[in-house]
Amino acid sequence: MPRTIRALLLSAFVVLAAPAWAQDLDEAVGLYDAGDYDAAFDAFAALVSEGDVEAMYYVGRMYENGQGTLHNYSNALRWYRRAAKQDYAEAYFSLGRMFENSIGVPRDFGAAFDAYSAAAALGHTEAEIKQVEFFARGRGTYPDVARAAQLLDEAAQAGNDDAFEALVQLWDTGQVTKGLLSDETIARVEAVLAERLADESLIDYGDGANADPGDLSPAALFVRQQLETAAENMSAAFTGSAPDDARFDYALDVSEDADGHIFGALRDMAVSAPDANWNIGELVIDMTPTGEGTYQTTILLPAETSVTDPTGKQVGGTTIGSQSFSGIFTPEISTMTSGEASYSDVVMWADIPDEGEFRLELGEANFIANLNETLPGKWSGPGDFVISDMSTSYDGTEFFRLGEVTMNAEYQDVDFVFFNTMNLAMQEIQRELGPDVMETQKGMQRLTELGDMLVALARERAPLWEGSTMRVAMTDLFARDPDSSERFATSNMTFGMGLSGLSGNTGSFFIEYSHQGLDIPYDGPEADLIPGHVDLRLSLGDLPMADASSMALEMIEGAIDDPVAFEAQAEMALGFMALGLQQNMVQSGSSFEIERLTYESPALKAGLTGRMVASDQSPMMSVGTARLEVVGLESFIKRMESMAAAGDPEAQETAQGLAMMQAMGERVEEGGEVKHIYDVEMTTDGRVLLNGNDMSPMMGGMMGP
Repeated sequence: MPRTIRALLLSAFVVLAAPAWAQDLDEAVGLYDAGDYDAAFDAFAALVSEGDVEAMYYVGRMYENGQGTLHNYSNALRWYRRAAKQDYAEAYFSLGRMFENSIGVPRDFGAAFDAYSAAAALGHTEAEIKQVEFFARGRGTYPDVARAAQLLDEAAQAGNDDAFEALVQLWDTGQVTKGLLSDETIARVEAVLAERLADESLIDYGDGANADPGDLSPAALFVRQQLETAAENMSAAFTGSAPDDARFDYALDVSEDADGHIFGALRDMAVSAPDANWNIGELVIDMTPTGEGTYQTTILLPAETSVTDPTGKQVGGTTIGSQSFSGIFTPEISTMTSGEASYSDVVMWADIPDEGEFRLELGEANFIANLNETLPGKWSGPGDFVISDMSTSYDGTEFFRLGEVTMNAEYQDVDFVFFNTMNLAMQEIQRELGPDVMETQKGMQRLTELGDMLVALARERAPLWEGSTMRVAMTDLFARDPDSSERFATSNMTFGMGLSGLSGNTGSFFIEYSHQGLDIPYDGPEADLIPGHVDLRLSLGDLPMADASSMALEMIEGAIDDPVAFEAQAEMALGFMALGLQQNMVQSGSSFEIERLTYESPALKAGLTGRMVASDQSPMMSVGTARLEVVGLESFIKRMESMAAAGDPEAQETAQGLAMMQAMGERVEEGGEVKHIYDVEMTTDGRVLLNGNDMSPMMGGMMGP
């Protein structure tokens, strides 16, 4: 019988089923466990007609999972509720799970808490843990750590091992006072924590000469911690969206010999899931001391990985044709201060069911960095990154291609001591309290302590950053929409920005952008206005950066000292800060300059330059000039008017706007080319002049109420 018909007739089975259809519940469960979902669904449907509560639960479960019938969350919810009304604990737990995770219903922590509590009252061990979790986090109920601890204690004494483990973790956060638990329970919990502290490693530290973490130098300990953090991040990335039974396995191997040579590796990395297994291999770090407080370091990534399906067939993987990564590691700031990396012939592929083969190919990637300590703990220097010949495809059809992308960065007196201290302190807190540090009282206390320490360190080491520049350039960029096949392409595109002079009142900032050969899918009446070429550079000069940094630190300090008061007054504080910065900008004569803005499309060409300076001599708080030159305006207006006469409302609106713009400009003809010029001046007496004409009255009307 087709699934759709069977699903539609379930209610008829319930009402009309003859006693001869009734089957033993054990037989129905056996069919379900064997994976014969069609027969199991029919069997459970027959049993619910006799009021079998467990059969009701299974019918809901099969509707939820689409087993033996079509997915139908509404029906799943209905059958879970029918079973729950007869005090079936698993049905209550399923209701809680659906409301907590928004499965077929809007997320409702209150409904989830009620359902979990009902299941817990019926002795459901997983629901007991969920009920405690909701009390501890204040989900669907008031936050009550004391109640959570008492419930865990009761469940643990009743033999629930999961509850005892949760109690150990909750006790370790420092939120549970001794008076909440019996001395016997506290002694048991403390014994477990002491045992784990004495032998905390379920991780393989390898067979190195000094594999015991207690014998490692600070540099080697740092390597071990960073490898552990990398493993945790990979585990979260690989299994975060995978089924609950997916896992990331690895072995950590860190050793150090008598000469200070450090070897670290993540070995036997693999991701296991019901539908696929990914064998990754190993990542290796090799560090040799140079005698200058630094280490010559090499890093080796897995040259080849393999993804296999449950039958053992390879359905994906990665390869690196050649690779090298070497440089100087400086433990004082936990940074590679110089290094070179090169990877070539990189391929990632996956055979995706019902879609075809996905491939990502990378011809070459190179990275070079060279930082020098210009001041104690402060480093300057360049960093360059280049990727070439990158493409992706689905089933042989290319949908993305990038000829080359380069990134050039230049750092000026960056205080790596401060930023390294902040990073390591945050890592330590997360290792101690877990990723949800902000959800516990102890976590918030530790973060407040960290904030106080960082603000004090920032004041001591200021300025923390003198400036930096960054530029990104892409060539031969092509992208295609896999569904519509629309394409986007440009022959080259660049973006850049930079800050300098951050320690004083003459700081500067710039931003620049350009592209050539732009091709995008648009065929409207203004298609001729799409610029094939754009070149833009804007800059701000004489900025009071030191004052801005000081104000920002004061605000951060206030937020740390009294976060409740700060939140209530944050808008006012930001307003005062903005007003203070505006006054400082006027005093320092800060400037805004349009160094260049070039625009070229098939219909129009335009160029804009200008410079404005903050000044208290003008009511408008700034003075300056700007010039806009436009070529092709008249011919484009005529074409829009012709299209408007043919009934195109969009063309008519465009023509009207451009005609007004044309009337306000100065018409100049040079070499057969008609140009419209707009010279704008903001004067010290607060007027705005356009080509010498005072536009202030018109602008006052436009800007008025």
